Amino acid sequence: MKKNVLKLVLPIAVFFIFILAQGCNQSGKNQEQAPSDSTEHATSESHEHESMSSDSLTLNNGAKWKADEPTNKNAGLLIATGDQFSKNSKRTLEDYHAFGNDITSGINKMIKECTMEGKEDAALHLWFLPLLQQTGTLKDAKDTTGLGSVTSEMIHRLEMYKNYFE
Repeated sequence: MKKNVLKLVLPIAVFFIFILAQGCNQSGKNQEQAPSDSTEHATSESHEHESMSSDSLTLNNGAKWKADEPTNKNAGLLIATGDQFSKNSKRTLEDYHAFGNDITSGINKMIKECTMEGKEDAALHLWFLPLLQQTGTLKDAKDTTGLGSVTSEMIHRLEMYKNYFE
């Protein structure tokens, strides 16, 4: 049953991420662009994101990716949320749901405030895509079975930000 739910939720989550990614990439753009220019950019960006694997996050030729200040601030808040959640050893289903909601809200805020473009932005999306997929698992859970493992993976993924971005 859970696998069937994941098969349904995963494509929806990925679609949602691609829609949000457009907002991230467009937030710092000059409003005076010609409509055809912005349409062309949106098409190339969505194609770029669709062809990426969420597991292919790498360094930028051996160096960390440059992130903008709002992204670093929001990533810090997300990491702190994971740290706080990991301190609670007696977790209820409601705790898991709240953690999933907190991470989703934090990523949405990060996307809204992001001004990054190009490869740096693409790398950022590769970092948070698995987190959004896992939040769907938490939100849809009917019991706590397996959620400890999911949240451990999420907390590890949150911590990875420090290894890939500066």
